[in-house]
Amino acid sequence: MITMVDPPAHARGLGDPRIERRHLEYFIAVSECGGFKAAGERLFVAASGIAQGIRQLEHYLGVTLFERSRLGSRLTPEGRAVVGPAHRALRAFDLVVAAASEVAGLSTGTLDTISTPSLAQEPLSTLIGVFRRRHPGVRVRLTAPAAQFVSEITASIVEGENEIGVTEHPGGAVDGIRITPMYTGEIWAVCPPGTTGMAERIPRSRLVELGIIVAPYWESSDLYRQLRATCPEIDDAIVIRTEHRDSFISLAMAGAGAVLTDTVQARRAAMRGAIVARLDPPLTRDVVVVCRDSHLSPAAAAFLELCRDSGSLE
Repeated sequence: MITMVDPPAHARGLGDPRIERRHLEYFIAVSECGGFKAAGERLFVAASGIAQGIRQLEHYLGVTLFERSRLGSRLTPEGRAVVGPAHRALRAFDLVVAAASEVAGLSTGTLDTISTPSLAQEPLSTLIGVFRRRHPGVRVRLTAPAAQFVSEITASIVEGENEIGVTEHPGGAVDGIRITPMYTGEIWAVCPPGTTGMAERIPRSRLVELGIIVAPYWESSDLYRQLRATCPEIDDAIVIRTEHRDSFISLAMAGAGAVLTDTVQARRAAMRGAIVARLDPPLTRDVVVVCRDSHLSPAAAAFLELCRDSGSLE
């Protein structure tokens, strides 16, 4: 007689039939929120229910996904390896639902996106607003890379943590990634009210005199590389470095220095009384959408089409 033995849990992986959608939703929520209580508040599930679901998932997979402590829950190496596949598995659930119910109008699903904070303000906020009005039943998840590197955004797409990224052009082809150009936007200098000696265009070297406000990863940006190519002394122009991008314009309005930003933000700042100017030679940013080469969810495919049709939002 032959006895059939189930394979060990870790061999079955996320294909284990006992793993339900809720297990993956709990896992992703805890990984992003850093604890069971916060994850429960996001999902409207009791923390005890989240904990039970995670214990079940760990049992089914045969690994420990989180290190628990009084300070919260942190992903183990095994847990970090599961993040991308878990996102892909959830999107596969959405594909099944869409196929089964023939959801031509996209009445359900989730759109997983990632962007740098500056592009999340524009154009991504406008695009998501249009998308949500067209497809109110689709949930949107928008994240930011821990470090503001374009490579971190493309890696997030390759690993399956997100489906759509809006970012600066990565500078070349990336294996497994489709790059769709959106627009080339001109960058403006937003200066404190009352700044003298300004014109419609100012030389890039004037930024050294004005002082600029930048984010922590400024030197990794294409804008920095463009500036430094013609104005090496730009390294001496930094007067404030902060993660609080939402305070950039307020800092400029208070006289702390100049900010480099897109046309939309520059116009808004001008309405508040800031002095704005283009640079000479012009400073530009190529904005693109990145996604995987194939197997997009219905929500991601619809959003990509919207991005293609958007053109310049300036």
